[in-house]
Amino acid sequence: MTLFCDDAQKAVDEEDQFEASKVWRKYLGDRFPEGLSKEDEKRQSALLASAGIVTSGAYLGRSGNINSTTGVAHLAHRNYGG
Repeated sequence: MTLFCDDAQKAVDEEDQFEASKVWRKYLGDRFPEGLSKEDEKRQSALLASAGIVTSGAYLGRSGNINSTTGVAHLAHRNYGG
């Protein structure tokens, strides 16, 4: 029981979701979801930031970057991936 409590505290204190989820999955099995790594969290934040630009009138620049000022205007659609 002490080992579980020690590991649980480590998981709670861990800053990286993925590393913490590995500890929980050790005890709770694969029904416990895997967390995002720090790198995945950064990518998700960047994606959410660009989503705000896209929905408020975006442009696609020559380099393929989404921006809010120049390039080809973004057309409304209902294809949200998946």
